[in-house]
Formats: sequence, C-alpha cells, structure tokens
Amino acid sequence: MEDKEYTYHETPATAQPDATHWYAVNVYRNRVFALRDELQDICEETYIPCHMGCSHDNKRPRLRPLVSRLMFVRCGESEVLRLETEHLGNPRLTPFRVYRNISRTRPAAVTDEELSVLRLLVTSGEGGVEIYLQRQGDYLSGDLVRVIGGPFKGAEGRLRRIRNNRRVVVELPCGLSLLLPFLPKVFLEKI
Repeated sequence: MEDKEYTYHETPATAQPDATHWYAVNVYRNRVFALRDELQDICEETYIPCHMGCSHDNKRPRLRPLVSRLMFVRCGESEVLRLETEHLGNPRLTPFRVYRNISRTRPAAVTDEELSVLRLLVTSGEGGVEIYLQRQGDYLSGDLVRVIGGPFKGAEGRLRRIRNNRRVVVELPCGLSLLLPFLPKVFLEKI
C-alpha cells in the first residue's frame, strides 16, 4: 500500500474549492459556543469536540471544549473565507481564523473520515494510556499503522514516542494531532 501522510499538502478534499468540506477554525477569545450559535443557520453543520468538566466552583458538571478555541464548520471554501472576513471586520460577531494549508494559500479541508476519527476519540470515554508492545522488533517509532479492531477501528496514524511512551498519533491536515488511548498490539497492523 502507498504511504499515506497526513500533512498540510493538497489532498483530494482540497482539490475542489466549491465542494462542501469540514474546516477547522481558531475561535478568538475561546467563544466557541457563541460562534456555533452565530453559524448554525449559515453553515451546513458545526462541531465542537467537548467533554463534561467541572465548573469553576467544582459543584456541577459543565460542557467544556476539549481543545481550547477549536471548532469545525462544514461549508464551501468560498463560504468559509467570506465568513472569516465578515467576522474579523465586525465587532458584534465572534472573530475566527480558518486553519490554512502549509503554503498558507487555501483553507485546509478536513475529510469526513478524519473528522469521524476525532468524533470517535471524543465520544469513546476511554482514558489515554500507553500502547503495550510485547516485542520491540514488531513496530518501530514512525511506522504507519492502521487500527484493525476495537473501538477505534479504521483509524490510521504513526507510532510516536511521547513522554517515553509509544502512542498512535493521528495527524489531521489542519495541524491537530490526536493521541489514541490504549490499543493492544493485536489491534494494529503496519501499512
């Protein structure tokens, strides 16, 4: 199989500028919920990776963004650029910036598969722990692997050493890297 690299380069998703895609946006002042409300009638769909966390008084659970200032919107490339300009120029609207490709010329589109992996990670409820590899020679740091079983089946990423632990890292074209939680060796295959 060919070596799939999740980077900022042009992908089939970014090759069609007028098609509808997911785009990652950086929301100023961490007002992701306000921006979601502003865009709900304009964009086809919005998504904020969230988890239940405690409020400042630690008494009641509250929905919190998993990654500060990150939100995904689904619309056309020209539409997301128009919205970015409109929101940056109007003090009554929540400003945001769209993550760009490596040449910084176009917005970096996130494929449906990549966003479904993100949603899978957020909704799984699994805690993040290291990957246990029984034999050193089977997988090396940097190997491209696919998850073939368990709750993260279908996710693809590279093995990386992070804080002296081997983890599967799924890199999205918008620059976001996701660490998969514990995966037994039998759930991995080299690509």
